[in-house]
This record gives sequence, structure tokens and C-alpha cells, in this order.
Amino acid sequence: MVSGNWSGGGSGATPGSGDNITINSNAPNNLVLDQNRTVANFTVGGDTVDLGTYTLITTGITYFNGGLVTQRQPKYIRLTVSFW
Repeated sequence: MVSGNWSGGGSGATPGSGDNITINSNAPNNLVLDQNRTVANFTVGGDTVDLGTYTLITTGITYFNGGLVTQRQPKYIRLTVSFW
């Protein structure tokens, strides 16, 4: 996602519910959610993810290796944490 828009900015590559998403610290733009989305696994490796007013659901594993998650309206960010 070069444009930063979740929908791919016209590239035709919109991540879906079975996809694994990784946001690298060297991404040219911050990721901006454009509607409620569901993905399998989600990794934030140093950049900002802007949820806007939407919800991001991960059905698998979510990794935070730095970076920032923001929202434009007061909402709760609910995390379910599992330890092995």
C-alpha cells in the first residue's frame, strides 16, 4: 500500500480477511483505515496506523514492534492477549 489508504489507492490490492498485513517502519505513508476491516494477522513494525472512526479486527495474531495506533474519535481499543 504505497498511498497509505487501506483500499490500495487504485492499485487494486485491497487486503481481505485472510490476509497477513505488515506495516514496516520505512513505509512511505502511514496506513489509514477507510472502513471497518478484518485481517488474519497484523504486524506494526514502527509506523503509524490511523484507525480513523473505523474498527480493525484481527482473527489471528497481532504484533506491535513499535509504532503508533491512533483514532480520530474517542473509542476503546480492545485487545485480547494470549500468553504461551
